[in-house]
Amino acid sequence: MNESRVVAEALAELLAVLAHADRIRIVEELSHGERDVGTLQGIVGASRTSISQHLGLLRARHLVTCVRRGQHVFYRLSQHELSRWLVDGERLLAIETENTRRIARAVQRRNGSSTSR
Repeated sequence: MNESRVVAEALAELLAVLAHADRIRIVEELSHGERDVGTLQGIVGASRTSISQHLGLLRARHLVTCVRRGQHVFYRLSQHELSRWLVDGERLLAIETENTRRIARAVQRRNGSSTSR
């Protein structure tokens, strides 16, 4: 297997881990600092079990780490580049949204002018 294929497959696995809205929200929240499951549950709005499962998957990919303090386990991003990557993704969405609006306006103008013929 060539190096390009290995990198592409690793990236596909990473994207698969992030391909869930709750996991993206967890990563976004952890970009602001460490949080425990209860805090993440309140923000994300998912069950404790679901949050724990998502965190387990993120930990398995070494995207988050945890530390126990008393009875609480706090999670944090192990790679802060990930949060910057998500911000870049949001910028891409904004560009795509603007492009979609521009196309929609052009279609409306074209259809409006063709109906008046």
